[in-house]
Amino acid sequence: MSDKERSYNKFQLFFLVIFIPIIFGLVLFGFVFSLVGFDVIGQAQKIGSTIPIVSNWVQDEDEELENHTTEQLEQAEANLVESGNEITRLESELQRKELEILELQDEIADLQEELVFQGQQEMAIQESLEEIGKLYELMSEEKAANVLSQIDPDEAILHLRYVSIEHRAAILEEMDDTQIVEYLRRKLNE
Repeated sequence: MSDKERSYNKFQLFFLVIFIPIIFGLVLFGFVFSLVGFDVIGQAQKIGSTIPIVSNWVQDEDEELENHTTEQLEQAEANLVESGNEITRLESELQRKELEILELQDEIADLQEELVFQGQQEMAIQESLEEIGKLYELMSEEKAANVLSQIDPDEAILHLRYVSIEHRAAILEEMDDTQIVEYLRRKLNE
């Protein structure tokens, strides 16, 4: 055999007889110890951190983990600040909307009061017109026709609405024909 084959055989011999059994033994012991509850990986990292070249790798992993944790913490803080700003904005918007609701409720109350007041005024006007209609019915037809000819034609038409039909016809008989025509024209234009 040549030297090359012998050196190759020595390498194979070293690999098959020494290296593989050592690796197998380490893996087997690591597995057995982890089953028993011994932290093999943690202990290996501790031992590795004491070895000069391996300590750089182990520390780099720790630094990466620390940097990653720091980045996550900064991101969480930024999210917290952003959420706080959003909450503040939403609270101020809520207060603004509540004030707007109160203003609208006040406006509704004012409009309802105004509506009630207008209704009362209309009822008062209605009652006074009914009383005026009764007064015209109590007057003689000539007097009623004379009074109606003295006032504005629109008011006269309004007053005549509250007089009974028989009295209305009698009052119109006593009025001037031109006034009756004017009343009818205005009545038709309504």
